[in-house]
Amino acid sequence: MKRRFTEAGSPIVIGVVKEPTAEDAIRYIQRSEAMGVNAFDLHLSLLVGENGEIPAIRRICGESHSPVLAVHYNYAPGAPSGRLHDTEEQRFEKMACAVEQGGASGIDLPAYFFCSDSRAPLSGADPERYPFAKKSPREVVLEPSAIEKQKYAIDRIHRAGGEVLMSCHTGVYLDTQELVSLALLMAERNPDLIKLVIPVESREQVAQSFMSMLALQKAVPIKVHLHCAGKLGRITRYCSPYFGAAAVFAADPSNSHSDPEQLVPEKFFDFFREIRVDSK
Repeated sequence: MKRRFTEAGSPIVIGVVKEPTAEDAIRYIQRSEAMGVNAFDLHLSLLVGENGEIPAIRRICGESHSPVLAVHYNYAPGAPSGRLHDTEEQRFEKMACAVEQGGASGIDLPAYFFCSDSRAPLSGADPERYPFAKKSPREVVLEPSAIEKQKYAIDRIHRAGGEVLMSCHTGVYLDTQELVSLALLMAERNPDLIKLVIPVESREQVAQSFMSMLALQKAVPIKVHLHCAGKLGRITRYCSPYFGAAAVFAADPSNSHSDPEQLVPEKFFDFFREIRVDSK
């Protein structure tokens, strides 16, 4: 039985693994688990050569006491700005094999997968059913054939005993009504956890995002994580569990591929213990 990602903790504290070798990934996982990190994102595309093959992935997942989520954002090894050109079908296949053969507990399925232009259908969308559409957010799919492919992909992972985090980086600020409608739309595809990331440009938007977090927990039938991007939004990464968000993302600041906005595990846990959050 795979360790279930959605049951890793409250909150799920996810260590983002962006290492080039299996040995480096295992060392990072072990250090992070000693700090209290209870789940991991393993970026498959950053593993070099044989380190990205199934035997190495199986070894990484086997050495972890925590569930490992397979991720493929087309990052390339080497300089952080490098990109691969794998198709979405190729990326999904690599993640699926990591679950089916490599011991991973699940995958991160971007909400735009299998759609050639995710923004195209938004211009004519029903504003009452899709109130977010007028802002033309990124990574949002309304195309029926793409949605069916996503449902099939999620079902394949479930049949393999894994779970699916469906992620959406909107690129535009969405208010509470817009976020709830988007999350409910994503939930119809049957993922196990939804990740939403919105940018903020004012303190008012930051404050509203906390109300959105509360609303999402009440309105959406599955676990939801929401945080805000940008310097103003950094506080939401610390505080989101207090408002019911399911997860926190933490990174190794010494790794050149790490997102500088992601939290350092020790700093998050110091804050978390201080305010004694019960996120349930």
